[in-house]
Amino acid sequence: ALHALHWMQPKEGSGQHKTHDPTSVVAIMLYPMLPYMVQDFGIPRDQVGFYVGMLGTCYNLLQVPASAFWGKMSDIFGRKRVLMTGQLTLMTATACLGLSSSFGAALAARCLAGALNGNNAVTRAALRDITLPSQRAKAFSLFGLMLSVAFGIAPLFGSFLARPIDAFPSLKGTFLEEYPYLLPCIVADAMVLAGLVGLCWFPADPASYVARFTQHTVEPLVLEDGSESRQNSGGDGGGDAGGG
Repeated sequence: ALHALHWMQPKEGSGQHKTHDPTSVVAIMLYPMLPYMVQDFGIPRDQVGFYVGMLGTCYNLLQVPASAFWGKMSDIFGRKRVLMTGQLTLMTATACLGLSSSFGAALAARCLAGALNGNNAVTRAALRDITLPSQRAKAFSLFGLMLSVAFGIAPLFGSFLARPIDAFPSLKGTFLEEYPYLLPCIVADAMVLAGLVGLCWFPADPASYVARFTQHTVEPLVLEDGSESRQNSGGDGGGDAGGG
């Protein structure tokens, strides 16, 4: 399940563009496999819960400063660049997690994913940028709806894809036997890649994109005394009259 960025051409309304930010999907998808991964690292059974908590907490703790930092960077360099950077770092960190052979390596991968990806915050800012005030309630409700769907479905994929050798013995001798948690990471990275490709159609300058459909023409208004004023033909009607 993917939570989507929806934006419509405000006046024409018939065109709708979509892309998606799979950040939350990837994070939720990987949680079911973490206990088994930690246990395979040789962590004592009675300490598995603590170490799994570390892997989950480090990502979310680092998201706090990362969201503020990358949000500021998106104000300076633009939403599109920061979103694409976040997708690339998320792909790298997720692949590193799947290739981890020790708890330290897995912890470093999770820290990398948390610190170098602020897309959860930047996505919301971008959604605000590319919608008109009249559209925002619908846009953010769709965003929340798809996020809830992702939370419900994503863990199923993570639990099904981890340790594929157990379900498919014919895969023994392949790289999936050496890296039993790589397959869900590959699928997660495929989602991230799809989001990265989708961002190519994201407006580089959202303000100009919205302005294309909210331009107001200014026409002369001839008053009874022969003087001219100006009126906004794209507004709600009427204009300011001024004497000459």
